[in-house]
Amino acid sequence: MNTYFISDLHFGHYNIIRFDNRPFKTVEEMDNTLIVNWNDTINDDDIVYILGDISWYNPEQTYNILKQLKGKKILIKGNHDNIVKDKRCREQFITIKDYDEIYLNNQLIILSHYPIMYWKNQWHGTIHLYGHIHVTRDYDHLLDYIQNEHKIGNPCKMYNVGCMMPRQKLINTYHCNKHEQRILDDYIKNNRINHSYYHLYNSDKTNFALMIGIGFNSACVALNKLGITIKNADNTYKSIGEVIQEASIKWKELT
Repeated sequence: MNTYFISDLHFGHYNIIRFDNRPFKTVEEMDNTLIVNWNDTINDDDIVYILGDISWYNPEQTYNILKQLKGKKILIKGNHDNIVKDKRCREQFITIKDYDEIYLNNQLIILSHYPIMYWKNQWHGTIHLYGHIHVTRDYDHLLDYIQNEHKIGNPCKMYNVGCMMPRQKLINTYHCNKHEQRILDDYIKNNRINHSYYHLYNSDKTNFALMIGIGFNSACVALNKLGITIKNADNTYKSIGEVIQEASIKWKELT
């Protein structure tokens, strides 16, 4: 059994395609891709925390989608989750909450649809996962805040798990050594790599994985500048380890 996190699926929301720069021409294409990616990744006994904003469809249409999705689903409500008023939709979830605090492998994780600037036990290594903020200037402002917090020495382990964030299908936990961590820290500083993408590498020694990404990986712009791609010649995705190794070699060449 694995535990996953995702938010802001926005099934049925046409304007979100443009808003998030999602690589689809139609809502139907987006919906089908989300469902296929989900079921390719999730097993029936896996737990999936959905941090809000599932669907813009009516309850009937949303129910027909939810029942196709594998796994044991837990909903942390967002501002677009009126479907919970429908009994059949509610029954698709193990539980529905506005906010939650969970432990995974002794790691306390704070779950909310909305980003929280200062959360419980933040100074004691607590991780905060959230959604709500899309690929807009609001997210740039939030990244600036996070980076400034790090600069002044304040712990700020908060990560956007929205499906529109720049990550690909499924990234498992990968533990960096000190050299690899320095490389990625420098990438963050010099190239403004998206903080969520950074978290794919900076696993904070937990065993949870971030979930399904569907958008173009804008964070790879910085890697592409170094001649590094995330795809193999056959168009399959490289593993995180392979990308890290290539980045490490390239960095040594440049420094």
